[in-house]
Formats: sequence, C-alpha cells, structure tokens
Amino acid sequence: MNTPTVINQNDYIGILVGTDLFWTTVTSYVPSTGTVGLSAPLTGNANTNAQVFNYTTKAQRPLQIETCLLRDIYANDTPMNFLTLEEYELLSTKTSPTFQSDPTSIYYESQIGSSTALSNGQLYIDAGGAQDVTKVLHFVFLNPISDLTNPVDNPQYPQQWYRPLCWGLSKEIAGMFDCTWTDDMKENYEQALAFAQQADTEVTSFYFQRDAGSPYEP
Repeated sequence: MNTPTVINQNDYIGILVGTDLFWTTVTSYVPSTGTVGLSAPLTGNANTNAQVFNYTTKAQRPLQIETCLLRDIYANDTPMNFLTLEEYELLSTKTSPTFQSDPTSIYYESQIGSSTALSNGQLYIDAGGAQDVTKVLHFVFLNPISDLTNPVDNPQYPQQWYRPLCWGLSKEIAGMFDCTWTDDMKENYEQALAFAQQADTEVTSFYFQRDAGSPYEP
C-alpha cells in the first residue's frame, strides 16, 4: 500500500476487498515499511491498488442531516435525495446483495435509547451495496451540544442563544430551589428567545405568499 499520511494504533481502517469494504482496527503500524497490523484477518485478498480509509475518532451522532452529496475521487459531487420512512420501506430491492449501484437517496434515523445507541445514528441507502466504493457520502449535519462537566468548559453553542439558554435553565431549576418564576423572569426569557430566533431565520429557496393584487378570500 502507499504510505498514508497518518495511521495510529487503534485507528478504524477500511480496505477494499472484492466489491466491499472490510472494516477492522489497527493493532500496529511501521511507517518505514508501510506495514499495518490488523485486529482481524481480511476476508479475502485486497484488490490491486485497493482504496484504504482510516480514522481515529468517530464523528458525533448527527441529530439531523442538512445536505448529502455523493463525491467521487475527482471531487465531482452528485446531490442525494432524502427519503421518508415510508418511501424507504416501499423500495423492493434496497437490501438485496445483488443490487449493486451508486446510491441516489438516503434515509437517516438519529436513534435514541441506550448510551451505545445515542452515539450512533443509522443511515440507509436505496441500494443493496455501493457499486463504486471509492466514492464517499459528504454530509452537512447538526450535531449535539457538548456536555458541560467542568467549570472551565464552554458550550459549543451560538452566542445569540446564550441568554435563552441561561433563562431556560433558570426556569428548569426554579422549582428545585423553591424559587418563584416571576413575570419579569418570564418576560426576560421570552425577549431573549425572540432575539435569538430572529438571528436564525429560516433559509429556503421557496417562499409562499398571497398574491397582493388579488382580493382576499377567507
């Protein structure tokens, strides 16, 4: 294999074997020879000039996927379609191993439940397997806010939402400390929330409005 930029022990590594990607973890790496030790044996012979992927840390679980593109090795992008649960379930060959194709659509579930499930979402494609595994899915997504466990921790949070966060948490714990939630506190919270929402107005390519030249009909 070609010498990669960085491979670390315990990295996740994927190797193209046949028409599928074989995933395992790295047990050792010798930079001078480019030799990689694997925690599990390959299920077959790797292809000549096989594509190899590795990474150290899994990304945070996406709460919501905003955009998804199918990107090839030349950085050419193809937009992906988003499916509802019903549309995905109606696909007849979506899990057939003989249906090998470039995916054109995705269905994503962020998943909630146990601590393990919380760290992993579930992404589904409209094909039984990828036809070209050198292509990757490129996402823009919303991720959870980081936990605040130490006094010096700072929230990964838009600044315009600091005040609503502060007043929202105050409202949550008011009863715990036998504190009365006053009208002034309520007004401060609603004002902070209104300012923050104005800063995050919806961006869309489509807008609906009544024709100003037509008479109003209830």
